[in-house]
Amino acid sequence: MKPSDVLRKATEKIATPDKWTRGTFARTANGLACSSCDDAAHAFCLLGAIISASPLCNTEPSQQYVFRVISDDDITHWNDATGRTHIEVLAALTKAADLAESEGH
Repeated sequence: MKPSDVLRKATEKIATPDKWTRGTFARTANGLACSSCDDAAHAFCLLGAIISASPLCNTEPSQQYVFRVISDDDITHWNDATGRTHIEVLAALTKAADLAESEGH
């Protein structure tokens, strides 16, 4: 799967505010922290969504595009920053996917 495909799939995973979280990679519908690869995962942070969308947990190629868009080398820190909004996270994922696609990835 190409990085652009992974990033688009990650975007779908957090498409609505109730599907996005902070402070952990993923949460169940009851709000409990869980693995982003857990079938019970209902909401994801930015990196958790990428992990969940990546085949064989090979997230490095996709993460490189996100790093370029957010100008930060820590996706989790960026996602969890005070004041960060769901809209900003979606915009970063979309921009990263567009960038990857424009480079043929």
